[in-house]
Amino acid sequence: MTGPSISSSSRAPSSADWKSPTFSRERTATNCLPYWTCKPADLTIDKYRFSAFTPGSSNALELLKERGIDTVLISGTLTDCCCGATARDAQQLGFRAIFLSDANAALSDAEHNAAVN
Repeated sequence: MTGPSISSSSRAPSSADWKSPTFSRERTATNCLPYWTCKPADLTIDKYRFSAFTPGSSNALELLKERGIDTVLISGTLTDCCCGATARDAQQLGFRAIFLSDANAALSDAEHNAAVN
């Protein structure tokens, strides 16, 4: 990758009446995956819906447009939920969406394969 990356972390809305360590601010890709490192030029966004592009979910659309980015590489979890929703919305918004099938995960191989095939 030649430019900065933008990674997102799912967050529970602040108004949520439940607390889950999975969606806490302390939980990041870096501390989930020790080999994942962010560079100073990389951006991290919080998202509050399945898709990073759902209105009110994050500022991903604005960040990508400001930088003239036209291609989105999709990786993460869950393949058949957040990753799929973000990839579909990216395509509908005019981005080239490339699904990195070996950099995504679902709860089962069957769910993962159904989402990428």
